[in-house]
Amino acid sequence: MVDEGFEGGDPLLESYFQIMMRYKTTPPPCPDPTQHNKLKDIYAIKQSGNLLDVGCSVGDFLHLAKYFYDVEGVEINPKTSEIAKLDFKVHTDYLDKLDLQPIYDIVTLNQILYGVPDPLSLVKDIRRILKDDGILYINTPNSDSYASQTFRGKCCHYYGYTSLNVFNVDSLKVLAEMAGMRIIHLRTEWLDIYTPDLIEYYQTPETFIHKRNCHRPNYEEQIIAEDELHSRFPQDLRNGGNYIIAVLAKTGGAA
Repeated sequence: MVDEGFEGGDPLLESYFQIMMRYKTTPPPCPDPTQHNKLKDIYAIKQSGNLLDVGCSVGDFLHLAKYFYDVEGVEINPKTSEIAKLDFKVHTDYLDKLDLQPIYDIVTLNQILYGVPDPLSLVKDIRRILKDDGILYINTPNSDSYASQTFRGKCCHYYGYTSLNVFNVDSLKVLAEMAGMRIIHLRTEWLDIYTPDLIEYYQTPETFIHKRNCHRPNYEEQIIAEDELHSRFPQDLRNGGNYIIAVLAKTGGAA
């Protein structure tokens, strides 16, 4: 079911992609790579090189990375990959079926690891195509987040049939070791706990769904306002942020 959905065979995901493209804007201007949330962890280690974005969808991240790296994508959904192909070189197949050579300085997994049936095989395939000093960037949901601890099984990471794997810091380290890699940089981000969700959770726990309580008055506006407040007063979330940001290098590599 999951594979079929990402390949383009699921009506629900197809509707999502159509809605997403309806509101898609023009490509972004050149970002500050030292500050941009999706680039700063990569740029702190490598400022140039060949970058492969696995699961690139319509190419949003490639449009950010193209200012600093020679970019390519991998995307199994034929509809979204055709959009990305308008601007970039994109491989439309699973990574293990592609005859890619170890020419990549950087491979990125932006919100992909949680939805693959065999994450270990994927990381091993990525290791094979990385240069000896290459790095793998991972952004994935955190099972030890404060939101998970608060809302438990009703946290947004656990509903939806595309969520197959939710890692914490320790299990991600084990995954890296099993794949012949090591974590060289790690942080977590985003609190993802909002006042209207807390009220809904404690008032009506039987019907609560994390981040989907839009029946409450001004729900979206309150979430946006609280996100802005969190960004203005950043906190050290330690291992409790909603997402794990990790950079991996080959065991014994130079990175």
